[in-house]
Amino acid sequence: LLYCALLGVEKIFLHPIHRLQNTKYAQKAQDFGHKVYLIAGLLLLSIIAMYLALLFKKQVKRRVKQLSKREQQLNQIINLVPHLIYVADADGNILLANETASNYFGMSVAEFEGSNVVELSKKFKRFEKLLEKNNSIQSQDKSISKEINTRDSDGKEHTLYLSKMPYIGSSRSLNPIVTVAVDITDVKQFQEKIKFMDQHDALTKLPNRILLKDRICLLYTSP
Repeated sequence: LLYCALLGVEKIFLHPIHRLQNTKYAQKAQDFGHKVYLIAGLLLLSIIAMYLALLFKKQVKRRVKQLSKREQQLNQIINLVPHLIYVADADGNILLANETASNYFGMSVAEFEGSNVVELSKKFKRFEKLLEKNNSIQSQDKSISKEINTRDSDGKEHTLYLSKMPYIGSSRSLNPIVTVAVDITDVKQFQEKIKFMDQHDALTKLPNRILLKDRICLLYTSP
């Protein structure tokens, strides 16, 4: 396209100039023709650059739309999980959270994702065990799992099985930490109920011989 346009400019402006070689205006006409030639070339280059810029912008918009759709799908998936899930970066800023986690802290998802775990643990002491940072997870790519007792935003006590692990797929120098907390309160209560039934009489609720035997064995084994 550029080549054809320049040929057209040459035929229109430069051919008449060659016929003026023997006149006193030949040099001026030739300079004018070269300027027109240059301007036409620059104009065409600018048009091509604008077209490429629009094409690039369109591709960027399409890519952003795809990423937004994937983010929405990811949020839908983690919101279906009945466990607490959130991701925090090396500075403690919460990058991603599901509805179960935000509801546990008494916040909306948008509020919780804009929070910092260090500031939240200072503000709400009951969340310290759930929000505590462990630098060894980031520096050594280690995972930890443990049971903790904590209270939710309504003051109800829960037993949670807490797991923290680094997000290995991240391109950051220090990996974000993925936290998953499973509420095992009902399981622990059921275990305690089974243990009580095993060690107490069903009618009188008094300790039975199994509990007595356990206590005697504990006394003999303890220092």
